[in-house]
Amino acid sequence: MKFSVVKNTLYLVRILAYLNLILLVIPALNKLVLNLFTVLISVFVIGIDIYLLHEMAESLPESDKNPLFLSLFYLLGFFSLAIVAACLSYLNRYANKKAFLLVIAAFGFVLSDIFYYNAYYLDFEVFYYLDRLANILGIGALLLFSRRLKHKDKNSVSASTL
Repeated sequence: MKFSVVKNTLYLVRILAYLNLILLVIPALNKLVLNLFTVLISVFVIGIDIYLLHEMAESLPESDKNPLFLSLFYLLGFFSLAIVAACLSYLNRYANKKAFLLVIAAFGFVLSDIFYYNAYYLDFEVFYYLDRLANILGIGALLLFSRRLKHKDKNSVSASTL
């Protein structure tokens, strides 16, 4: 029971962290224009990702198939998709080093979650090392991104444009 509470709390914290990063990026994407081809490709990729997320949820052990954990599992998956989409859109719009660092941070965190799933649920011990490595890379890129963001805030009138 204690482990379940800790695991649920960690999933919730990760979801809130992803949401925070998404909310940081969204205001800078207010004038993003998408064409039909981009929308179709995005819908196709998101559809495949949702299917794979469902398959991952189906392969969870019975002890983790309680409604609360499954809800958090799906929410984490959806927010993982959303953070990658938001950061890639930000990179596509601004194409600078700061945007690149944000994408590396997002990919690092999402890959960390996937590696953890492989290590914990599929019993591939080597993925624990990859999980830590991806997490460290994500945190490092996020720190560099925040440093650039802070530096820009000192030199600009408005921080809302990132």
